[in-house]
Amino acid sequence: MDQDATRAHLPLEHDSARVCAQCCGLGPVRGLFQPIGPKALPFMNTEAPKSLVFPSKCDWWLKVLLLFVISVQLTVAVFVFIGGHELWVGGMLLLPAGFIAWILRSTAYVVDETRLLIRSGPFWSTVLLDSIEEVVPTHNPVSALSLSLDRLCVSYRVQGKRKTVMISPVDKEGFLRVLAAVVPGMVVDGEKAARAPVAPR
Repeated sequence: MDQDATRAHLPLEHDSARVCAQCCGLGPVRGLFQPIGPKALPFMNTEAPKSLVFPSKCDWWLKVLLLFVISVQLTVAVFVFIGGHELWVGGMLLLPAGFIAWILRSTAYVVDETRLLIRSGPFWSTVLLDSIEEVVPTHNPVSALSLSLDRLCVSYRVQGKRKTVMISPVDKEGFLRVLAAVVPGMVVDGEKAARAPVAPR
């Protein structure tokens, strides 16, 4: 059986994962999600990358504000250096600008074989995929590792306690489809995803 015929027999979630990976700009999909069998998952291909990265969406007003702060700090630092002041003063002005730029460029959400890794500059958080119960849209403004108010609230359990974390991937639909492909029992319903209820025996 050739590769196209094998792909045709794969479950729908694997096609969805391939499509979402392509939408996220992860390069050629054939090498990342090569079908192996009816129950093949992306992470079973040992020669392929073992994680998918979803960059954070950044609201335009936040980006303008942060870029303005960076430009002001850089301008002041340049005048400090030109004016012959102590170099450490200019260096102290550059540090906050570099920190903000780091946050802007690095905030992303990584899905690998077993976990969801949430990272933003020096800050990070980990959620085990098996512990995720549901993911729903939200605009909650509470502090989070997110650059947008267009968010997803991920609910999960740790030692029986329900916890939540908010993220803001650019491709929310693609993120949900990947979760449905790798989290047991996860089903996508519009803009949210949740574990399907287990039928009583």
